[in-house]
Amino acid sequence: MRVWFLAIQSLPFTPRLRIEDQRVGGSETALFWIARGLARLGHDVVVLNHCHPDEGTYEGVRYLDVATARTQWRTEGRTRPPDVLVLFRRMLDVLTGLPSKMRVFWAHDYQGVHVSDPPSPGRALAILWRRMTGPLFHGRVDRVFVVSQFMAGLFEWLFRTPRQKLIVMPNGVDAALFVGPAPARVPLRFVHSSVPDRGLSQLLRDIFPRIKEVHPNAELHVFSYQPLDAYRHHATGGVRFHGWVTKEALIRALRESWVMLYPANFEEMGAISVLESMAAGTPAITSTLGVLTELAADGRGIAVPGHPGTQEFADRFVRATLALLGDRSRLDHMRAAAREYILMHHDWEAIARRWDRELRIVNGES
Repeated sequence: MRVWFLAIQSLPFTPRLRIEDQRVGGSETALFWIARGLARLGHDVVVLNHCHPDEGTYEGVRYLDVATARTQWRTEGRTRPPDVLVLFRRMLDVLTGLPSKMRVFWAHDYQGVHVSDPPSPGRALAILWRRMTGPLFHGRVDRVFVVSQFMAGLFEWLFRTPRQKLIVMPNGVDAALFVGPAPARVPLRFVHSSVPDRGLSQLLRDIFPRIKEVHPNAELHVFSYQPLDAYRHHATGGVRFHGWVTKEALIRALRESWVMLYPANFEEMGAISVLESMAAGTPAITSTLGVLTELAADGRGIAVPGHPGTQEFADRFVRATLALLGDRSRLDHMRAAAREYILMHHDWEAIARRWDRELRIVNGES
């Protein structure tokens, strides 16, 4: 099957280097792994992204730069249309003139309205507009792949997407990076590895200092592929800023840590940073926004109720953290449950096989 990914809205990355060694987000990581996985399953895969000057075929996937090779891929696509065209992230791409037998929209992102936002005239107008124009979007695709059950519900509510068009295709991890002997965990070492504007300020200002008052040896190690300079002034003793590091270094840090502290103030759709932490056996204490409740369910983590950013939420977060630290048996069980769940349900190779099955159904092969 010929499968093309149109990834106009993506951070640049080169297929010449390992994706783990590049400063990209979870969506670009997912694009790389699914394209490679489908190629390994025998599909003819083309990725149209920002990869200049490294266009070419890598691990069975042909990469063309979506801007500089525009004439080439548009001509080829019209001469020999793909069986499946996957529209990556950008909703406006449903208007592309590129022909294909079937179309899939692959959603990753916040859609402009938080489910948890309080009522307001602006929010009501935003919802009305999306519900009115939603059929113009989903009427132009055969399936909408979303990265969580939460996101499926969001599309069904906000865009009136028919349930039968929605397929949950979660984000994943490279399971091979999480096997082998684990390093010793450093007592009272905590980690935060998400985009910094999703709750890091409150963690540094209102939460971690109170944990350190009770546990003076506590450390917080902060990682991100985005700059952290604007957050350094919030830091107190025990905070270490690492910024971007290689995937191997990040995973080692996750495996050495006790708990991930993530007071998310944003409705996460797929939360790859949390998936990676859980795969390392390092459960997350987080909020209830977006997919986070799904991930923390069944004893795999703690989803703290309330409104992130408020003092009440900070109080609850600190209490939940201190209670977990005081119950070693519960923490050990949580570590095992988190790791087992991710490696069973969020391995990229297994997710690629799910893509293969669904695309064959979409294409009428089964």
